[in-house]
Amino acid sequence: MEKAYILIIIITIEYLFGLKFTECVTINKLKTFQRLRSNEHRTRRSLKGIRDFSWVERVPGKNIGDAILNPLSKELRVIGIFLAAHKYFEVDRRYTFTSSQFENPKFYKHFPTPRLRKRHQVVVGACELGYLPCVEEIFKTANHSGSLAKIHKNFGKNAIRYASYYPFKDSLELFRYRVTASYYMCWFTEMREDVLALPGTNNCFKDLNETEEAGGKNIEDFRSEVKISEEYSIFTCAYLWFCPDSCYGKSSGGNVKSKEEALDDHLNPCGELQKKDCFWGIGKNKNFEDLVRNKFNYSCDCEFEKKGMVWSPMYSFCVDRDECYEEDYDCPTDQICRNTVGSYMCSCRTGYYLDKNTTRCKRHDLLNAAAASALERKKTEKAVEAKKEEGGSLYVLKLLVEIIRGHCPLHTVTKPLLILCFSSIFLLVL
Repeated sequence: MEKAYILIIIITIEYLFGLKFTECVTINKLKTFQRLRSNEHRTRRSLKGIRDFSWVERVPGKNIGDAILNPLSKELRVIGIFLAAHKYFEVDRRYTFTSSQFENPKFYKHFPTPRLRKRHQVVVGACELGYLPCVEEIFKTANHSGSLAKIHKNFGKNAIRYASYYPFKDSLELFRYRVTASYYMCWFTEMREDVLALPGTNNCFKDLNETEEAGGKNIEDFRSEVKISEEYSIFTCAYLWFCPDSCYGKSSGGNVKSKEEALDDHLNPCGELQKKDCFWGIGKNKNFEDLVRNKFNYSCDCEFEKKGMVWSPMYSFCVDRDECYEEDYDCPTDQICRNTVGSYMCSCRTGYYLDKNTTRCKRHDLLNAAAASALERKKTEKAVEAKKEEGGSLYVLKLLVEIIRGHCPLHTVTKPLLILCFSSIFLLVL
């Protein structure tokens, strides 16, 4: 009877207010996400210019409480383990048709290369609608996958009968699904979508060793074990689950046991510099297609080596920063910016010089003389054209007389007229 009364009350509310109960739940979730977003914007403004180890962005502890209220935190952890198993232990199923035991995993370093051209349409259809439908779709699949069969209680004793690629037809389809899901989830993380904010009270990789792909192996990353403190990024787990690490753990299979070991990784792109810290370009990887193509923006501290130098991910070394191209200069309006190694200089345009008395750019005298000569020649040409119009058919004879007398310089006569004049002389001689 009690259930019947509750059902009647829900139906009455839906009828009176025109609102479904499930819609109420969704609206409450969105309100929580809006509060998370406002806090994150406040945090980024207060921490402008501050960088911590690798991607981990410093976030005051007072905002961690909002992350705890994330209504999808449990779902997100299931998705995280499901995709982390692919990131750290899976191989490229497009080329591995039999056994994967002889191929080393590599997706913790980069997304599959070449990129996945045929993306899984179920994921694309959901994720193109937004991060909430995307999370819902991936969670539904992950929660019933054979990969997580040992973790979920709903499989119970029968978990062993499910293949690792369940509910897909084969491991290739599972590969396509998880690669496509990783593309979108990494992109949503970089877009700072609030649903991906999580507290760090537990290890991000808890139960990862229970997945089918792990086979009892675990990933040790000190960044995944941070606790709630004054300095903590609520997006750390999301980055570790979904995005490749362009900086650390490349030679240790994704294991980053300490900051010292990470910096000493011989594949650390900043390892040859005096300051070896590597930074994921937070907020600079928002182009979805660039992410898919592994065109990541990460940086090393080149300013520590030499002022005015910046890191180039394309060439993997420090290059001169072009302040002129970036329009980061302060030059007078009559001067232009010229880039120099490590800095820039302001100078006058070609044909001008800096007057020391007025500190203004003036045109060179030589340029003035050339301009005057060009103007005089233009006037002469106009006069010749005027005579041509006045003389009509007698213009050629008059011009011939003028040339013979030496009153009309040859350089003021165009080639067609010279040919005509000399043709006339030749005909008269004959």
